[in-house]
Amino acid sequence: MKLKFIVIILLIIVSPFTRAQDTVGIMQTFCELQDGNSMKTYCYSYISGVIDVQSSFGLTHKSETIYTCFPEGVTARQGAAIFVKWAKENPEQHHKLAHFGVIESLRSVFPCGLKN
Repeated sequence: MKLKFIVIILLIIVSPFTRAQDTVGIMQTFCELQDGNSMKTYCYSYISGVIDVQSSFGLTHKSETIYTCFPEGVTARQGAAIFVKWAKENPEQHHKLAHFGVIESLRSVFPCGLKN
């Protein structure tokens, strides 16, 4: 419970400074940059944040809205590779917001199945 409270507070504090306009296409570009580039670091941080929030709020176990079951130890680097592959295979999604693409890409690799 304490962890959830901390995550909520951090999201409230950081949210005005996020790049809400980032799309799947823009995030793909960031994730494909060389390691050490600040926007590549942003990509890893963004994807790590999605994984952390889903895990922290229990959205990884057959939630009614998100069906993603991460194995132990999934890293931001792995998440970025999954996202880039998905983005390349789904160019029609490039106009959507980045969080949509990250969630969809992770769900495609780590599905839990639908809840009855």
